[in-house]
Amino acid sequence: MLGLLWTVAYWLVAQVNPNAFGFNTGPKETMSGFNAFYFSFITLSTVGYGDITPVSRVARWLAATEAMTGLLYVTVLIARLVSLYSTPKSQ
Repeated sequence: MLGLLWTVAYWLVAQVNPNAFGFNTGPKETMSGFNAFYFSFITLSTVGYGDITPVSRVARWLAATEAMTGLLYVTVLIARLVSLYSTPKSQ
């Protein structure tokens, strides 16, 4: 769900500023449809292949915020799992 929300955010930024993202794959690429979805999930997982680069300030802020969100999500998930399985069971 988080990745889909960020997909919409990237798409909106690209609609307002078509030069907000740079593409290494070709000059005619746009941040629409699958490209926004792909960039969102690559950023959320903090893999960052580098084929799509945020160029504008707003796009960079969004990408940095999404990467931090992805890291915090994994951190909270692991902490929750550890707390569930490390507490002694009452008998």
